[in-house]
Amino acid sequence: MVTADTSLKEALTGELAGAEKFLDYGNARILRKKRLTLRPYMRSHGTCDRAIMCAGMDFLIERAAKEKVIFPLYPEEACSRDAQKKDAVLFAFPQEAPAPAVLVIAGGGFDYVCNVAEGFPIAMRFYKLGYSVFVLNYRVRRSPALAVALEDLACAVSRLTREKERFRISGGYALCGFSAGGTLAAQWGTRHLGAAAHGLEPPRALLLLYSALCVQELYAPLRYRFFLHKLFGGSPSAALREQYDLIRHLEGFPPCFVAAGRNDLLIRPQITESFAAALRERGIPVQAELYRRAQHGFAEGTGTDAAGWIERADAFLRGLPG
Repeated sequence: MVTADTSLKEALTGELAGAEKFLDYGNARILRKKRLTLRPYMRSHGTCDRAIMCAGMDFLIERAAKEKVIFPLYPEEACSRDAQKKDAVLFAFPQEAPAPAVLVIAGGGFDYVCNVAEGFPIAMRFYKLGYSVFVLNYRVRRSPALAVALEDLACAVSRLTREKERFRISGGYALCGFSAGGTLAAQWGTRHLGAAAHGLEPPRALLLLYSALCVQELYAPLRYRFFLHKLFGGSPSAALREQYDLIRHLEGFPPCFVAAGRNDLLIRPQITESFAAALRERGIPVQAELYRRAQHGFAEGTGTDAAGWIERADAFLRGLPG
């Protein structure tokens, strides 16, 4: 079993050799450590339960021992033109028999992808609930960040929906996005940028956790200006803001489970509240949860009043028609 002090280079063997770069993909500082363990990741993600991070790594290693888990999103020709596309991959954890799918998208502000806290542990939990689960590793530190990541998400959904038999999927898919990953997942619900625009099957639902949703409450405060520059590759024009403003593009939007902390130091709760209210006004099924003692990055939620959100999200998914 993986512990905080297990050597990751020794634990990640076979297909997973070198996969430590995907734990906090884009965070080169941690990878430079002479003996890499989970301990520095635990310090970086102090709001996530340490035991859960260890369990997520165990889950990854156990599944890789049974079958292939890493699937590239782009062909070699595309990767030869853009080397970073080699790192856009899917981690696949399908059930033995076909099952509904959950595609997990970790956050990291588009500077990194914190799969060690929000990817593999969440995949483990949904897998135990009977879903075929996938974790998207998308490109970061690129401009405009949101458009680049949307390209990777489109490739991932395209592969999953084309190869349902291979990935043992039935009954459609949901996206589960955290923070920046939720920003990405939410845009996939729109008709002009998401699944419909790519001619792909739409998600049955979106699960959005402490996400920087593109609504006026994100655009207005100065505190988000650097994040917006990252998203759009510069100060967004009025036309660009309108293009990505979710409130303007809710026609045909999928049902949503949204959750955040009331005292989140990064994402103001008004962003989640405004988005949930807009969904309700349009008759779109939504379940919104705001927690008093869960900070940004609570992930699986153990040790906070967010605990149990995965089971409640599961109940929400199972209660949807069709």
